[in-house]
Amino acid sequence: LLLGLLAKRISGRSMIGVIVAATALLTPWFFEGRGLLLEPQFVPMALAPFLLTLCHVQKKESWNWLEVALLAATLALVTYCYTSGRILGPLLALGLLFFATSRRRLISVVKAGLLYGATLFPILVFNWRNPGVLTKRLNEISYIKPGVPLSEIVSQFVQRYLEDQSLTGLLLNGDYHPRHHVQGSGGALFYATFILAIIGLVIVIARRRRDPWWRFVLYGLAVAIVPGAISVEPFHGMRLMAYPVFLLLLTVPALEWLLARDKHKSDLVPSPSHEGEEPLRDDGQPFEPGVAEGVLPRVARLWILFFLLALTAVEAYRFQTVFRRDGPKRAFDFDVEYKAAYDAATRQPARPIYLEDGKWGPAYIHALWYAAVEKRPRSEFVHLAPGAKAPAG
Repeated sequence: LLLGLLAKRISGRSMIGVIVAATALLTPWFFEGRGLLLEPQFVPMALAPFLLTLCHVQKKESWNWLEVALLAATLALVTYCYTSGRILGPLLALGLLFFATSRRRLISVVKAGLLYGATLFPILVFNWRNPGVLTKRLNEISYIKPGVPLSEIVSQFVQRYLEDQSLTGLLLNGDYHPRHHVQGSGGALFYATFILAIIGLVIVIARRRRDPWWRFVLYGLAVAIVPGAISVEPFHGMRLMAYPVFLLLLTVPALEWLLARDKHKSDLVPSPSHEGEEPLRDDGQPFEPGVAEGVLPRVARLWILFFLLALTAVEAYRFQTVFRRDGPKRAFDFDVEYKAAYDAATRQPARPIYLEDGKWGPAYIHALWYAAVEKRPRSEFVHLAPGAKAPAG
């Protein structure tokens, strides 16, 4: 819904906002993520307010302290919400330099950067008091480790960066983890959404590459892949949750083009105060011959849009059908059988109940969760240390 609001703010058209919001709600990448790990869901949730704030302030020559504070606060949300945010936050903050197009803008960007830097102080203090804790997860999942030659790290990064843009994962198979994605339901993104994003990408590169906002969107699309590229697993949907946000943003220029009216010479209005500048459209925006006019007539563009929206509906129906049919079959991946073991244990009179971690990690948390739901005292359970065994009997 926030992405739909952002699309409306960018385009000025409610219809485009509705289409983007509906597409986001139907996108498998977002839909499946809602029932998994809690933290990755907050990546798009934190990105949307940041982008809304940035879209608002980038139209101004200078930013007041409230606007700077909102930028820093929303960047902090991105940074603190998930492991990948600690990479995305600083990279997105660096991208604010795209808006430093004048001295006053540069001062505003510097103020936002300094205020955002202050929000990182708790991370620095925690890391100083607990060395190695914040980097433990990175060391487990990444090839970037002490002792690994820089040349090997760079080589691995380039390979992984390209793999995370694979159309196989994006459109055909999705995330290979069964718990992240129902296998056989298609890719993480719909074909129709991808087509719109590619059209938007072409329009931005051809017509809007000088606009700092769209430069930042392209930059955001590029850096959104970094959290996934520094890990050893290809196309890990949870670590790439920022990627679909920027792909959906790129559908906005495509939708603007598909919905644009054919422009004629009578629509051109000369600028009253700046002689020699490009003529304006009747809505005040720069006239772009060849974007709406001269490429395809409006009727043809509307038919393309109708086809893509219909394709989205078909793809959404297919995905939901497979998800609801095969999703509940993932018993192993979601530890469904743990409840049966827990019920059998709690029916026994012996206390305490000893909880042992198995091959797949700290499963004891399931028992504590079920106990909390049933209002059982935690004292009934003892979590064994790794490798430890319960007493005889």
